[in-house]
Amino acid sequence: LKCAVNDNLPINMTIAALESLRRMPCRQETTEQLFNIYASHHNDVEIRVASYLALLKCPNKELLRRIAKVQRTEVNNQVGSFVWSHLTNAMESTEPVHGLPMARMLQKALGGNVLREFNLNRLRFSRAVEGSFYSDILRAGGSVQGHLIYHPNSFFPRSTHLNITMDV
Repeated sequence: LKCAVNDNLPINMTIAALESLRRMPCRQETTEQLFNIYASHHNDVEIRVASYLALLKCPNKELLRRIAKVQRTEVNNQVGSFVWSHLTNAMESTEPVHGLPMARMLQKALGGNVLREFNLNRLRFSRAVEGSFYSDILRAGGSVQGHLIYHPNSFFPRSTHLNITMDV
């Protein structure tokens, strides 16, 4: 976490530090520092998105409420578009292991409130996509998640991520 908050490191090292937290146990202190990185509009887009994704490794209702509050006042279209698309996909997920519990938690956290929409041009703005299915008859399913992250200073994506999960 020290590398993630060190402003003197190159962005790619900071992002690698944030991504390495995905296997660490959840701690309130870590969550608070990650939230502060995500919520600070002065941080780089890629760093904010990476800290947001690291935050969601240990979600709870209060954290999701705080994320939604930041989303309501988001000034960066890249971050806003990514978080909006990620949370919208999460609410619609049918993936049984992670997706459905997250969808239920998010719906409870929002309490009927609607997320601020950032439905922007897919060729210029960051976004997350998710598709999932589950068959009770087959007792199997799966999901595909993808992240496309743009930077305000570039017409090309800075990073992409793809995750394919099968539940059998």
